[in-house]
Amino acid sequence: METMTEPVYKNGFSFVELIIVLFLLTVFILLPAVYVPAALSKAEGRAFVQQFEADLYYAEQLARTHEQRVVLPLPLHPSAQSYSIIAADGAGLQRDIPSQVRFYEGSMLGSRIAFSSSGNIHNPGSFYIETAEGFYEVMIYLGKGRVRIEQQ
Repeated sequence: METMTEPVYKNGFSFVELIIVLFLLTVFILLPAVYVPAALSKAEGRAFVQQFEADLYYAEQLARTHEQRVVLPLPLHPSAQSYSIIAADGAGLQRDIPSQVRFYEGSMLGSRIAFSSSGNIHNPGSFYIETAEGFYEVMIYLGKGRVRIEQQ
């Protein structure tokens, strides 16, 4: 008579099951490490563009309230690390430019944005800002408070 051996059941997981679970756990842990830096870089570029737009409005208000000329030289050089808003009396501010942000010339005459003492723009036109997210076109129109920034 043939004897049948009964299978032996143990409490626990097999080695293959353990390897599969560890592999999946590793993938889920490393996935955010790959995508988070890219998302942060895009968010930093978007925040910079928003801050730059706010600074343009600040420069206009500074010109109006102090009744003097205010200039914002465009940081067109690739190694530029900051930009400044400079009033005739020396008031203003300076901001750092993130490493992935670049400025490019457009239709604006000259390489600076100048506001008269009444807050009017001296040199309307456009220029471009490149971030990790893409290109933005900054359009400055003749008159008060007319700035538009569009993602290309």
